[in-house]
Amino acid sequence: MHPVPISLVHAFTTELAVSANPAVEIGRPPNLDLADLHCEHLTLHSADNAPHWRVQLRLQQDATLKNNSPYSFRWAGEGWFELAPNFPAERAEDFVTVNGTSILYGLAREQLRQIMSMGPLVPIMLPAVTFARQPTQPVPQAALASPSQ
Repeated sequence: MHPVPISLVHAFTTELAVSANPAVEIGRPPNLDLADLHCEHLTLHSADNAPHWRVQLRLQQDATLKNNSPYSFRWAGEGWFELAPNFPAERAEDFVTVNGTSILYGLAREQLRQIMSMGPLVPIMLPAVTFARQPTQPVPQAALASPSQ
């Protein structure tokens, strides 16, 4: 374990709405797909070119008959980050976008799970995701196999 060159200075939720799905079929498991989770994010650098950054994240998922989701939700939040002053400028925006958005996603994931756990239905656990750019070449199936296989 070692420190990273980014620090979360402040994070806050700007929008939160969770609704239980009255039409959910209790005996049928949810059929959620990553395509059901709508995600938008934005990275902004401070105007004075200081090592300060803002990252905004918005998540939304709607319950449908097809996905049988127990909940619909909207979540939006913002994080203020500080990047180490010696970090290479040409890599800074990508680094802040990947790491800052990942930190906010983790906060949203836990906050939504906690709110849903107080509701009448089983809470949704958002999937683990990455905000890193994906390789342009397909990843071989063998590389995707679980280490225990």
